[in-house]
Amino acid sequence: MWMQDHRSWLFWLYLLVVVTIPLIAAQQQISQLARIDDRGVLRVATRNIPTAYYEDAQGPAGFEYDLIKAFAEERGLQLELKVVRNRKDLFELLRQRNVDVVAASLFLSSEREANFPVSEPYAYAVSQVIRLRHDGDGPAATSVADLVGKRVLVQAGSAHAQRLQELKEDLPGLEWEETEDMDLADMLEMLKSGDADYLISDNMALSLYAPMYPDLEVAFSLNAPQPLVWYLAPTMDQSLTKAINDFLTSRSTQDLIGQLYEKYFEHTQRYDFIGIRAFRKHIQSRLASFQAWFEEGAQKFDWEWELLAAIGYQESKWDNTAVSATGVRGIMMLTQNTAASVGVQDRSNPEQSILGGARYLREMFDQLPDDIPNPDRTWLALAAYNVGMGHLQDAMDLTADAGLNPSRWSDVRQYLPKLALKRWNQQTKHGYARGWEPVIYVRNVRLYREILRLENLPFKAELSPPPKLPEIHVFDRIPPTL
Repeated sequence: MWMQDHRSWLFWLYLLVVVTIPLIAAQQQISQLARIDDRGVLRVATRNIPTAYYEDAQGPAGFEYDLIKAFAEERGLQLELKVVRNRKDLFELLRQRNVDVVAASLFLSSEREANFPVSEPYAYAVSQVIRLRHDGDGPAATSVADLVGKRVLVQAGSAHAQRLQELKEDLPGLEWEETEDMDLADMLEMLKSGDADYLISDNMALSLYAPMYPDLEVAFSLNAPQPLVWYLAPTMDQSLTKAINDFLTSRSTQDLIGQLYEKYFEHTQRYDFIGIRAFRKHIQSRLASFQAWFEEGAQKFDWEWELLAAIGYQESKWDNTAVSATGVRGIMMLTQNTAASVGVQDRSNPEQSILGGARYLREMFDQLPDDIPNPDRTWLALAAYNVGMGHLQDAMDLTADAGLNPSRWSDVRQYLPKLALKRWNQQTKHGYARGWEPVIYVRNVRLYREILRLENLPFKAELSPPPKLPEIHVFDRIPPTL
């Protein structure tokens, strides 16, 4: 009798387990994504690096940031970012389930995939072996074997370091230096100073630094294109993974990824200027349509009209239909937020755009400390117009910390490019910025302004031959001596 009751009890216990476990699992599968939806917040870990997340003049930016934000917005979620300094911290947050997703320009890794769910690939990148050409350099390496005996840099914990470890099995003499404290820009500086021979990074990140390093040379690729993925917090169900994969593989997201790639990794085209001859041609063919508004903006906001016209040419080449990959548009290339703040309702309307740009430049000028005299005050305001007041202030702080004059443009422009370097931008409030861009921007605007002044305008239907100018070229990159 006891055995019968015992078996009956075991039977009902077995039945209970068989029935409830799938129900619990199903409930968890529903609740994982539901918890996030109920919370109304998607928690994301990332890094302050140029390929993932940083702040620019318009606010938060970055390929990864824009993409994960689009996913959050599609689900009606707010985005909560946790910005960390290294890869190890990313995965510690994920392991402790303090974040839902890691989006930080990470390659697919079999070791990480064994511990964390991964998304479908959203892009592919190639590990490249890079050097900077110096006078007297011989031929570049063409294979991994050529790296034996060379000083090679790679970021610690990266897929590139893992690949080198695999290759070392066949090449015991292969050595490299892994660093966690330096980012790509810092390692490029080591190449420039001759403290290293090669570095290894991915082609997407390297494309961002081309304007800063004209002697950048790809020696060879370390492997075929590899997938970039998002990593997710470990869980018993796949609801979040499925939602993310559905998003990433949709046609609309694929189109968005193409737009973001153009926006962030083909940005150097924004400085593909067409030269002084073309500028003079545009003075004759385009300026007449807009000059009256440049003069109105100058009078209303106390500027030289030539300065405003120079900004307009730098921004759009005086094309009121211009639209950039970043979504700014019009003669003065205003963002939606900036346009709204200065009362511009239609950015494609040239009068509104020019007057709005003139007002915004005046706001940047007035935000600077009162003791900064002209012309430095104007050049600093131009830099803020391009990169944002926050990043300009960061560069001014670095300039002051170095014992130089933060009120002098010639000093500050030396520290703006350093905002792209990890060892510098970690000291700042606003982090990474493409600090070389405002330096180029201010130089070009000053050049265009001077030419307009020398052309002895106002505009005439037929201009007399322009005065002979010294041989000057529009800057499309920072000279190595800067």
